[in-house]
Amino acid sequence: MNKRVVGLVVVGILAGAILGPPVVQAATSLVTIKGAGTNNKAKVTGRGALKIDTEAGVTQGLLNTLAISTPAGVETFAQGAASTTVPAQIGILTNAVVDLPSGNGPVTVALADDLGEIWQGTVDGGGRHLNDTFDSGLVWVGDLQVTVTGTGAEFTLDGLTLGGFRSGRSGYLERSRAALERSLRR
Repeated sequence: MNKRVVGLVVVGILAGAILGPPVVQAATSLVTIKGAGTNNKAKVTGRGALKIDTEAGVTQGLLNTLAISTPAGVETFAQGAASTTVPAQIGILTNAVVDLPSGNGPVTVALADDLGEIWQGTVDGGGRHLNDTFDSGLVWVGDLQVTVTGTGAEFTLDGLTLGGFRSGRSGYLERSRAALERSLRR
């Protein structure tokens, strides 16, 4: 037999003897996840999924979580060029746009609820367009006060309002408001 072949076989046997048992043990052992400094182990369901405690309550097998969405996306609930009040019990702002089509500005649009200011945006001759999007939404409580300082700008506010003048539009909105109020009371 060729010395080269014999040498390769010997190296292969030594490598297998050294590396084989740890690799086989790791592949056939149960992986254990332990908490830091404790003997607690992660639990697994009968189907092999990791059990996770979300700390959310459970009602009839469903997690009690708060999620609000509108059936067809968001709607424009206020637009204009002057200060106004948006009547609502509670609302979610998802997008605020301020445009300055003419004039030099500056024009500032500020939004405040019963608890204080929640957003403010300014446009001027250098920045004539402002479009702020809030992925998680800015929640407000009570009527939303829209204060416009300066002239020549137009604002558009998108999101969801619950209560106030929109309360009769959809049973969905009333159910969402009731669920949100129950969650806030906890």
